[in-house]
Amino acid sequence: MQDMQTRKRSAMLVSLLSTVMAGVLLVSGCSKSEAPSAPLPDAAALLKQSADTTRGQQSVHLVLTVNGKIAKLTVTKLTGDMTLTPAVAGQGKANLSVGGMGVQDAPFVVYDNHLYASLSSGGPLSDFGPADAIYDISAILRPETGLANILDNFTDAKAVGREDINGVKTVKVTGTVSAEAVNKIA
Repeated sequence: MQDMQTRKRSAMLVSLLSTVMAGVLLVSGCSKSEAPSAPLPDAAALLKQSADTTRGQQSVHLVLTVNGKIAKLTVTKLTGDMTLTPAVAGQGKANLSVGGMGVQDAPFVVYDNHLYASLSSGGPLSDFGPADAIYDISAILRPETGLANILDNFTDAKAVGREDINGVKTVKVTGTVSAEAVNKIA
């Protein structure tokens, strides 16, 4: 059962990793165009470079997609921008499950440590109180719990192809991530 949950988590991370890799390739300055038939780079080296780069990030545009269920994480999709500086803040839209009902494209804002959200697309934002009591978005960027930690905890990593994400050439990496690493951002 643990192995099955870990595989489901790895599917979510493929989407998350693609977003991170796009940012890493921009930061690393890959501007040469490579022939489509060029050999794929080493997945472990890419993950290490990505983790090192991600550790220094203070803000991120994130597209998080969850396939399957992760304990304590009611979000099935989140698209948004978040920052740690000058203070933790974020905004975006989320698909989530609340009281057994699915909510699609619910807008949210984290400002001054409060979560403002609407449980319907286009509805007014309500103050849900301290954001970190509901979900601490800073966990995504903290090196010890967030994306860098997830990248550090890949096993059986394989470079499986090339993709173009929003005009950025990337390498798609698949692998398995431990439930413990994923649950640190849940």
